[in-house]
Amino acid sequence: MINSKAAFFLGVLPGVIFALSNIWRWLRHIRRVRAMAMAEGQDFDLNADVIRQWRLLRDSSILFVDGESPGLRKAKENLLSEYPAVMRRHMLAAVIVALGAFAGPFITLFL
Repeated sequence: MINSKAAFFLGVLPGVIFALSNIWRWLRHIRRVRAMAMAEGQDFDLNADVIRQWRLLRDSSILFVDGESPGLRKAKENLLSEYPAVMRRHMLAAVIVALGAFAGPFITLFL
């Protein structure tokens, strides 16, 4: 018989794995865009300044620089268009964690 503590962690684990894979996918995309920007002589460090990240949500034009290549601009636009999907997946991960936190120990009542 599995105890309720272990069942809690086993219930939460799928949501945590989903959230971590979502973060890894997002960071991999940011690294690709940053590598393209650095190849053009720009410094694109989205994670360096938290205040810049919040400003970016309100005004995405601060992300674009005059004189950048069309490929880099397209990559940045793709990064911006992917952001809502990343946040939706994070919310889904939070729901999975919350459900798993209750479902894991609940299932042990019947085992």
